[in-house]
Amino acid sequence: MGKHHFRLRRLATAAFVGFAVVTMALTGKAATGDAGKLITEGLTHWEQSRPDQAEASFKAALKEDPSSLDAHLKLGGFYLAKADYQAAVGHFQSAIGIDPTNSKVFAVLGMTYLHQGKTPLAQAAVQEALRIDPELKAAKDLMKMVEARLEREANPAPEGLLHSKPKDAATPDKPAAAGNK
Repeated sequence: MGKHHFRLRRLATAAFVGFAVVTMALTGKAATGDAGKLITEGLTHWEQSRPDQAEASFKAALKEDPSSLDAHLKLGGFYLAKADYQAAVGHFQSAIGIDPTNSKVFAVLGMTYLHQGKTPLAQAAVQEALRIDPELKAAKDLMKMVEARLEREANPAPEGLLHSKPKDAATPDKPAAAGNK
């Protein structure tokens, strides 16, 4: 695999981590009462690297207020960070049901679909994010990744090309060709 592939891989990983962190900071209409307190408690646990307690607090907030946009966003971000994409998608879809004009939720849903390998769904979610907010930088950057993935899927490398050695490469029983030293 070439440098370009590894660079894209690092970019995708950085974007994934970035989206997971950003998702934890996403807020909708502020939760109030006990649900709000539980979300704040969950964020404190998250910041102190206590993921099990964070998850429990976010779930308790959702139980307290099932229509809490904030609780769905935090749980979606939590599951995205854990690479439990199916659970993340469920919470992001619930958040969209509560606030269908939140472009950032559509963008993070697109990132989640991208990590699941569901590129057409990722594209649709990111397009919706950009329809809502054409200037959302995260969605613009994500669309570039989606388009690159669609291009790779449409034009896959020939079988064996990714794992073959360059012509005239040195092998234990064959010295490198002149100029390849």
